[in-house]
Amino acid sequence: FKRSLHSAIEQTYHNMEIVIVDGGSECEYISEVISSYPDFDDIQIHRHARNRGISAARNTGIQNATGELIAFLDDDDIWRPKKIEKQVSRMESEDRQICYTWMERVDENGNVTGGWWPTASGMIQQDALKTGLPAPSAFCMSKEALTEVGGFDESLTILEDPDLGFRLMNKYEYACVPEVLVKAAPSGEPSSERVQEKKQAVE
Repeated sequence: FKRSLHSAIEQTYHNMEIVIVDGGSECEYISEVISSYPDFDDIQIHRHARNRGISAARNTGIQNATGELIAFLDDDDIWRPKKIEKQVSRMESEDRQICYTWMERVDENGNVTGGWWPTASGMIQQDALKTGLPAPSAFCMSKEALTEVGGFDESLTILEDPDLGFRLMNKYEYACVPEVLVKAAPSGEPSSERVQEKKQAVE
């Protein structure tokens, strides 16, 4: 969490607020970590009394954000310093509501273990079916677009990201910044139950 927060605060794009959503954890260190950045005072914290799932946490962040654009950052992902600056610039130059960047997963030694490097832009439904899309931490999008499609589906416990992505693809053109601007920790080996859940969700 601390590395993720630091990567957000160190962005070269400065017109930002940070909305932290604690999805029902029992961690006590969040306020302590925030207090180590006294010069960045535009941080909100919202806590769920119980774990309502990642979709509910992201929707809480969307609802409480006051800016026109939303960029997601999971607590085990890291943004490169120019991530938001480059996305905002691309969205403005191409008049797009949604922009993603390339994303890589790295292990504790910095070795790349996987990632997403698609280059599709515009109406990308067919491309996305073939290549997939990066995780939410690679995106920046307008709050208006998110609100129009209803945000994340809180009834889903898996594949909530592509569900939102395809609903957005039906209405909006996407932009792409073809650079690795997000680093994520390895996802690890999924349990057999998780594999079965994903198979059912895909079907």
